[in-house]
Amino acid sequence: MNKRTRIAASAMAALLLCAGCANGSSIADNISAQTTTAATASASETGRGFGSQDNIPETVTATVSTAETSVSTVSETETETETETETETDTVTETEAVTEAETAPPTTTTKVTTTTKKTTTTTTTAAKKTSDETKKQETPAEVPSEHIDVGEQEKRYDSFYSSGTTASLYKNAGFTQEQIEFIKNITFVGDSICSGLKVYNWMPKDQVLAEGCAAARNIFTLHTDTNGQFWFHYGNLVSDFKTVYSAAKPKIVICSMGMNDLNMGSKEDYCNKYLKLLDWMKSVTPDSKFYVCSITPTNNSGFSNSRIDSFNSAMKACLANTEYGYIDINTALRGGNVWGGDGIHLNIAPYGTILKQVCNQLM
Repeated sequence: MNKRTRIAASAMAALLLCAGCANGSSIADNISAQTTTAATASASETGRGFGSQDNIPETVTATVSTAETSVSTVSETETETETETETETDTVTETEAVTEAETAPPTTTTKVTTTTKKTTTTTTTAAKKTSDETKKQETPAEVPSEHIDVGEQEKRYDSFYSSGTTASLYKNAGFTQEQIEFIKNITFVGDSICSGLKVYNWMPKDQVLAEGCAAARNIFTLHTDTNGQFWFHYGNLVSDFKTVYSAAKPKIVICSMGMNDLNMGSKEDYCNKYLKLLDWMKSVTPDSKFYVCSITPTNNSGFSNSRIDSFNSAMKACLANTEYGYIDINTALRGGNVWGGDGIHLNIAPYGTILKQVCNQLM
């Protein structure tokens, strides 16, 4: 094709483009109409509309690219022809350039505008997609706060829990093997009521750091009696609480005391002393989990259940703002004959109830 033939082909292409504007619409308007139609169809398929560029899916971007190509070319062969024509048009005389400008609106400006719009849309969509993927990667999976991962299975006490007396206690109380395995990782800290767990063979002695008269207010000074009656025990070690606890290094710590604090101070003082105990244990075994059991109910006129309830409520509220947990065993023990002769200490069966509550609230 010679130079003049290509110029004539260029003029015919311009006339054909003008035919699409017969109703007073521009090439850009036609492209916009095609794009809007394609976008509406895409939105119908995906079930969602889009009111801004940020929400335009990638399929719409592809439609814009197709629309632009259809206006400028029909086939790859014609694309090459038009490119050559436009290149050589720049060398035509000034008179021919003016005549062509008057005959048809410039196509270059329209194509640049459309291309810019397409590029902006693609960039925004890709950025939004990348942002969404990043958020998914950075958002950690949520782990239920009441679940405790005890890590490596505790094996030291396997023989104790499989022995005749203890095995019968758990079997008769309806414990599952999974619950028993969980209990093997717990160390109780408390008073004479708490010590019933080892007295009645529910747990081995090394899992129950509890002695008579222990309280939040005095647990650090309870070794002063020279006959050793109130010293704590762990294996062959008999010493003060700090020494014994440091040797035990428990995974899960459940404190169960408070009866000896009821008539010796206010509930505020009780909570403050308890928090000091928890903070100290946390400093020694920072990877341990810590919980406080509610004070058990009584059937003794010297200890008011209403006062016990107020102390328990205060402790629960206090722990809500800390990393320590609260376990309610008081509610489950009410309404039955759970006490020994003094109406304060528990008989053998209620300890099964306490351990069941621990499992139900922590597993």
